[in-house]
Amino acid sequence: MSLGTIEMTNTEGDAKPVVLIVAPGSGIGKVLVPYLIENGFRVISIGSEQSSYFVNFLISQGIDIEHIQVDYFSEESIVNAFTELRDLAPRLYGMVHLTGGSLYSCDADNYTLDEFKKVIDLNLTSAYLIGRETFKWMKENNGGNMVFFGSTTGKEPTTGKLAYAVSKAGVHMLGQAFALEGSKFGIICNTLAPGYVMTDRHVEELNDYADKNNLTIEEAILSKVRKKNPLGGILNVEDILPVVKLLLETTKMQGQVLTIDLGQTNL
Repeated sequence: MSLGTIEMTNTEGDAKPVVLIVAPGSGIGKVLVPYLIENGFRVISIGSEQSSYFVNFLISQGIDIEHIQVDYFSEESIVNAFTELRDLAPRLYGMVHLTGGSLYSCDADNYTLDEFKKVIDLNLTSAYLIGRETFKWMKENNGGNMVFFGSTTGKEPTTGKLAYAVSKAGVHMLGQAFALEGSKFGIICNTLAPGYVMTDRHVEELNDYADKNNLTIEEAILSKVRKKNPLGGILNVEDILPVVKLLLETTKMQGQVLTIDLGQTNL
């Protein structure tokens, strides 16, 4: 059994492929981490204080995961985290970067420079720094699979999310650039661009929208989600997990930006 171009047994006899999850406490991370563990991966993670709380909960439930807290806005913190990670695992087989958020919603001419930079740093700069350190590690060990999370907003901007759209478009190109340069080292890199995923945060947003507009939650979902895509459906976190697993295992897909949005941006 193999993962990418690498045998799924490391030099110290660990039979499980090691995957780094960035932001395990995110809306997608909370579901992805148990899924990967159940599918035979060894998960190590880095993330914010929020992620640390979630990982501690998993550990209290007997789930085997190792975690290092980082500051996404600090290069030093990220580099130091990778030094620690290398002590935890001799080889990295995969990385999934989930860090991100729009942070602000405002007109294009109302962002302050600091606000714009903060969105760029959270979404794009953190992806570059973590991608760079992952790339170095994988280059030393004959490759691995990198997965970034972009967004349909990075392909088709939405009102009030200029900085987020720019940052996610940058993530799409970042993944392609890593793929181009990583190919000769056996490094596979692809990006997922999901649409509106029903994470806890988005469910809260829909509940708020329903309350403000005197709607039921079903009516809010119809208005804000179902009517905007040709399939008239909703996208749950569970729907994208098999695609993440595919991108962690593929040896044939390279430099792709895969859109999962029920046809919203393409049809």
